Amino acid sequence: MILPGQRCQPFLESRLLERKEIYAKRNVSCGLGPKSEVATTWIGLSEGGLYAYRVHLKTDGKGLAAFTKKNSECVTFSISSWTYKNGDIRIEGKPLQIGEITYSPLLTGKVAGSRMSLFDKGDDWKIRVELKRESEMLDLHARLQKAMAELEIRDETKE
Repeated sequence: MILPGQRCQPFLESRLLERKEIYAKRNVSCGLGPKSEVATTWIGLSEGGLYAYRVHLKTDGKGLAAFTKKNSECVTFSISSWTYKNGDIRIEGKPLQIGEITYSPLLTGKVAGSRMSLFDKGDDWKIRVELKRESEMLDLHARLQKAMAELEIRDETKE
């Protein structure tokens, strides 16, 4: 608290130092967690919702991934390596044949808290994908299902 007659500058400087110390202790900057927090399963949709993606990142820097669109086969690939530093993520998959083309998965993007934004690119196409931690999405889904089931029961008993 600033008392009458005190200057604001020292107070503000001390608050900034406190914040920097808190971020340093958490080993985070701008809300980004360490690599161990990124090593999990992520699910999400492409911009526009046409494609669904699932990415499983392992702590050893490898993983698995899949994507699909409605009424299509799933495309799966092994992740040969993934790196994460300062919020930037790069995921490289092992090349695979899809029809007549060879797809060499390379997804790049950012992680901010529980959200991952990736770009999946080819020679003449680019897809933006927004992913969330699968465990969080499953929890949200279960909570919403339960709430709606309870509402349905209440509505039926009122009739």
